[in-house]
Amino acid sequence: MRSHIVSYCEPSPKSCGKLRVSGERGTRTEYVLERTRKVVARINQRVRGWIGYFHYGNSPAMFRKQQRGVRNRFRQWLWKKHGKSRARYGPQYADEQFHEHYGLMRFPLNAPWKS
Repeated sequence: MRSHIVSYCEPSPKSCGKLRVSGERGTRTEYVLERTRKVVARINQRVRGWIGYFHYGNSPAMFRKQQRGVRNRFRQWLWKKHGKSRARYGPQYADEQFHEHYGLMRFPLNAPWKS
């Protein structure tokens, strides 16, 4: 009888770093004057591609960490755009507001083969 070995599969630290760096490039200070929709579209395009490539495995912890990083980077960009340096806990900077109001893409936190 053959035993089934299930391996845990997640994105490498290098690929996670590439998503982080691309997020930093898309939210540079030079883009502060751009419309928020355009910046969100640029972020979503990168995130969608990264998720599409790495969503084959079950790595919810890694996806949670990446989502937190994207949200934080977008939050920093909004602070710069609106001139808020310490408005960390304002309702317009809440995590859910980024998805509902601004349209920032959510990371899937379950493997595609799980329901």
